[in-house]
Amino acid sequence: MKPDGLILIHGGALGDFVLTLHLLQGLLNEFDCPARVVCRRSYHCLLAAVPQVEAIDLDGPVARRLFGEQADAALHEIAAELNGPLVVVDCLGTNLRSHRETGDRLLRIDPRDQSSENHILQQWAKQLATQGLTVSHARPTWLRQTPIHGDEKRHVIIHPGSGGNAKCWPLDRVCELIDRIQRDGWRVSVTLGPVELESWQADTLRRLEQSTSLITFVQLDQFVEFLQTVQFFVGNDSGPSHLANALGCHTLVIFQATNPNIWAPPGAQCAAPAYDGLPPSVDAVFNAWTDMTRACNTSST
Repeated sequence: MKPDGLILIHGGALGDFVLTLHLLQGLLNEFDCPARVVCRRSYHCLLAAVPQVEAIDLDGPVARRLFGEQADAALHEIAAELNGPLVVVDCLGTNLRSHRETGDRLLRIDPRDQSSENHILQQWAKQLATQGLTVSHARPTWLRQTPIHGDEKRHVIIHPGSGGNAKCWPLDRVCELIDRIQRDGWRVSVTLGPVELESWQADTLRRLEQSTSLITFVQLDQFVEFLQTVQFFVGNDSGPSHLANALGCHTLVIFQATNPNIWAPPGAQCAAPAYDGLPPSVDAVFNAWTDMTRACNTSST
């Protein structure tokens, strides 16, 4: 039975949420129905361009009740004006109960890596398949870049941070990479977000300023607007790298503490240096960067 509404509940970090948008696109392709997405308010800007999707604040008074005894009543409020059967995809472990007598389907996803082999989107699809729903993920069509013109085509953005220190490539290697890319004729800017601005030492920030220009963002919507004018992006396994890739940037992701076979942003525009559990060398990252830019130049000619 085709549902009259879709509800997706998510509470994870930015990178996980961007990956979930690929799942959301697959669900919208499958059902073509109105949807509600319960997520952090700061992520609502990533859904603003989707006419059939309404974003609900995860920390709002209604959504908070999803984790208590009134979870089912809260879902009823969230689903207001969705009069028919629903598909509810719970990625957060709420207190919702299944109500098959109404035709609703409650499907649960554990967003953590379960296999250490398959890409995480394949793992999520398998979890849904075991609950009776077959769906394929797809690139979110509403996340689009503006055309890149002129000198901006030789401009690369480097984001050296991540939500976890273990994912951050060593700073001395970042600075050496910046120097090598600049000597190759590129303009380089480093972007920093709230995590880096709040937690990094002042001498770290000064060292980056000595290497190149810094661009800082506090609000996610401002960062999204900026990324829509960026063609090339280099970063760690982090939310900004996933977001840049989803927006269509040619994205080089540096992996060391996590496995790109599981966590790499999906799509052909992501390149990851060889993964062996250790920080890759500057040569390895620079060679991956060169391969990516050459491939982009070849495909555009």
